[in-house]
Formats: sequence, C-alpha cells, structure tokens
Amino acid sequence: MDLILPYEKEYPMDNGASSYRRFLDGDKDAFADLIGMYARNLIFFIHRMVGNVTVSEDLAEDTFCDLIFYQNRFKEKSLFKTYLFSIARNKAVDYLKRNAKAVPFSDDEMERQLDETDQLECTVLQNERDSQINKALRVIHTDYRAVLHLLYFDDVPYDQAAVILKKSKKQMHDLVYRAKQALKAEMEKEGFTYEE
Repeated sequence: MDLILPYEKEYPMDNGASSYRRFLDGDKDAFADLIGMYARNLIFFIHRMVGNVTVSEDLAEDTFCDLIFYQNRFKEKSLFKTYLFSIARNKAVDYLKRNAKAVPFSDDEMERQLDETDQLECTVLQNERDSQINKALRVIHTDYRAVLHLLYFDDVPYDQAAVILKKSKKQMHDLVYRAKQALKAEMEKEGFTYEE
C-alpha cells in the first residue's frame, strides 16, 4: 500500500514532484524525465523575458542545476512546475539586472541564431501563435510578457502564476489587465484586430 502524502491530496497529478522525489531517492533517470517534461516550456518562458535564445537555454540549464545543488529547497507547498518556473523567473530577472544595458537581438539576428541552434527552439517558435502576437509581445514590458506567457502559453493556473511572479491576488489582477491592454494597443498599432 502506497503512502499518500498531504501534498499529493492537494496536487494529485503533479508528475514533476513525483519525478523529483524519485531523483532525490537515487533514480537518475527521473531527472531526465524532468528535463523532458519542462525544458521546452522553461526555455520559451525565459526567452519571453530575456529575448535571447542562447541566454534562455543557459538560464534554463542553471535552473535545472539548482534542482541538483539545492535539493532541500522544494518543500512541496506548491506545484513542482510553480517552484521550477519561480527559479527560472528569478534567474531571468537577475540576468536582466546584470545586463540592463544589453541590446536585445533584432528579428533578423534572432532568426539567424535560431537557424544555428537545434530543433528545440524552432519547434517552440513554430508552435507559437500568430506572428503579429509575437511582434507585439516583444515590444511590451517584460512583466507583461511573463504573465501572458505563463497564463496563455504555459497554462499555469492563475494562483500559481501569482506565486511565480511574486504578486498578490490584487497585483496579479492589475498586472493581467495592464498586460492585455498593452498587448491590445501594440496589435492595434499594426492594424490587427485584437480578440481576448
């Protein structure tokens, strides 16, 4: 008979937490499972914040390294995905602070860089929504990009996105509203009809 932890009653389908526990118990294949489950979405999420595929890959790798080096930090008080994306967000924010004067890649440079990387980034971008939305998302504030990505591209629950972004319920509501308004304004500048 398997023991059901209190955490599993709250989040019964959290396969990430299950795989991480297996890894902590010595199953090295479980870490590969975690990478398989989260790497693509994590890179894409970070890319929304930093605007550079190579940096996004590096920060995602650093995020996974934290799971190895700081094994006791995950207290299973939230979804594993929330915990993982919170680490990634912090790494992206730290990167942006350190490189505040760095110039983001132009669209042409980004395309050239994507051609030189493996199919992971290409697959993510091909599955991306309409190019008008991408163009508008690149222009709006980093926090707006992050919240829209979490909610609409990664399907992170609203309350878990608030934890990742370190926002209260009210702050989250305001952030989502402002993000949608900013996206709408950018898309309308290009003559695109915005639909929520």
